[in-house]
Amino acid sequence: MEDDRIIELVSAWLLFFVAAGFEIARQIAFKVVKWCITKYTGLSRFQDEERRCAAEVKRINMQDEFAKYARASRKLNKAKDRSKELGRKVTMMSLFAWVVTTAVLGIISAVFMWWHRQRVVFLIQADWIYPFATVLAFPSGEPAGAVSAMWWLIICRQVISSCLGPVFRLLRS
Repeated sequence: MEDDRIIELVSAWLLFFVAAGFEIARQIAFKVVKWCITKYTGLSRFQDEERRCAAEVKRINMQDEFAKYARASRKLNKAKDRSKELGRKVTMMSLFAWVVTTAVLGIISAVFMWWHRQRVVFLIQADWIYPFATVLAFPSGEPAGAVSAMWWLIICRQVISSCLGPVFRLLRS
């Protein structure tokens, strides 16, 4: 009996870490892909050019050197247009990368859940989780009070994403 409890505890923690790994991998993969897209397209180079042109336009007195100011202003507008166009492309590529990484890790998660669908992670008294006892035991075929691996992974992923969400938002800024 004691060995069964230890196995339940170990499997619960193992599945928790698998869910954490999937969430962290999803966040890191998206960050890496977005960084690669930004470096590949050279967006930072165009933004630097835009800043340089803006500084040049500010430095020139419009009334004294109108021709020079107009030329610099056109150059600035051209740099802004290129930067905006490239920014749109980076946004679309980033959206595509987010969809792909989320889909791939979602499929891996679904396969993992399907693989462990009959597995019970742990048993608790059905009274403690009364309205949800039957639902949490669903794919395992066990009586109420059993928490299946599928539901445990779903719960862990939600807890992990809500706990790590602020951390990743902090790292994003």
